[in-house]
Amino acid sequence: DCLRGANLPEGHVPQRAILWEGNFPMMKTGKVDKNAIKRSVCDARKSREKGPANDVKVGRQSVHRPVEARVAAVWEDTLGIDFDIDSSFWRHCGGQSLTAMRVAAALRIPAKLMLDGTLDTPRDIINYLTQNRGAPNRGPQLGVGIERSDAGRDRRIAVIGASGRWPGIGQTSFSSLLEALSGKSGPFNPFTVPPDGHTGVGNVPGGYYLDPALVSGFDIDFWARRGVSDPVLLDPHQRMWLEMAYEALTDGGMGPAMENGDAINCGVFVSGGSLPHYLTLLLEHGETLPSVRVSDPDRYFSLEMGNDKDYLAMRMSHALNLTGPSVCIGTACSSALVAVCQAVQALRDGACDTALCGGVSLVVPQNEHASQDGMIWSSDGKCKPFTDQASGTANSNGGHCFLLKPYEDALRDDDPVYCLISGIGVCNDGAGKPFSAPSVDGHERAIRAAQSDCGSAVSEDVRMIEAHATGTYVGDPIEAEALAGQYWRKKGSG
Repeated sequence: DCLRGANLPEGHVPQRAILWEGNFPMMKTGKVDKNAIKRSVCDARKSREKGPANDVKVGRQSVHRPVEARVAAVWEDTLGIDFDIDSSFWRHCGGQSLTAMRVAAALRIPAKLMLDGTLDTPRDIINYLTQNRGAPNRGPQLGVGIERSDAGRDRRIAVIGASGRWPGIGQTSFSSLLEALSGKSGPFNPFTVPPDGHTGVGNVPGGYYLDPALVSGFDIDFWARRGVSDPVLLDPHQRMWLEMAYEALTDGGMGPAMENGDAINCGVFVSGGSLPHYLTLLLEHGETLPSVRVSDPDRYFSLEMGNDKDYLAMRMSHALNLTGPSVCIGTACSSALVAVCQAVQALRDGACDTALCGGVSLVVPQNEHASQDGMIWSSDGKCKPFTDQASGTANSNGGHCFLLKPYEDALRDDDPVYCLISGIGVCNDGAGKPFSAPSVDGHERAIRAAQSDCGSAVSEDVRMIEAHATGTYVGDPIEAEALAGQYWRKKGSG
């Protein structure tokens, strides 16, 4: 009752609470083993279902058949009320859309049949399962793909885990980013002077840099134990992506599976850069990469795999035994967001059970840059998009990684859900403008594609837009024109 009165979003209000006696089980990393807690709760539920009192009260009857027993168990556990075969989900049980999704996911029935009232009572659900599908199937096992059907399935994708490296924030958890942006953790000013000092060449005083500890704190021994060959040769992009992906998987409840070395049917979709000057630091005096290729092919191969961005995804998949698609994305400035789109599509297609997606971009050493007329860099190192003071974009080091999962599966497994992805849209501008410039038409087509993909979930009530927002005189007006054409002018607001 206290939680219900705390003005929480509907999706954050628990339908039931379980009193845990004693200490929580812990992982080797010192974090609470959430999966062990879930297993204990599930084992207790199964023992209750299989015990001598396996009769399920159905109105005035008692039945022993597994379909009815399963429906009754899900109904009581999800709604927190006594089971009645003829009770209406919406009229008698205080049904909500999220609760309907949980029931549908747990019983593997089409969510839309719950949401539109077709399956309103337990009797309706039992009849449907008996006539159309039989007893509910078990959930997917680690390393095994899910057989999916688009018919009646919720296409939304849940973000269940996250990690990142952000300028001005010394922590790596997603909650630390939200607290910083909301001002709860104090004044937030990501603009700093270069932590690695000035070279004397650049003419811009500062930028958006990472805490040096987040760049240099790579645990070489930890990753060597996980099978990463020659981790000392990895460039900063590969190092940071390994760390973020591991943290996102742990945040999403995959920690025990990783610790056990289980094969996880998780896809990896990532974009990132490579640092040629970091590679030069690994070469001995007088050496060049072409000369090493001839004189020491084995060493050349190790240097290539450790520093080429083409190995970002596969390095992660190999280190953590991830068996889903492993793809590096390269679409320039849109790469990390296109990686999210590719991950969403892979999950919808059933290519993997979960998917990691994101990107990482670093300039090391973290020093100043130069502003030059005709180029995109701002004169003061700050990016001020959609304002009269905008003079260009700015250097910014950082990265992010999200763990995605089909929403129905996340509900079934009681995963934490940060947010939902309802639709995606990807296109290209074509040849109607200069190669490095965007276009209004291309922006509008991408927006329309994403809106169309949302289906019934699309909303005209847009509360926030994450723009490209380069802060340039060319890019900002084009983006603003496309957004205005698709949102505000369409609604007649001018």
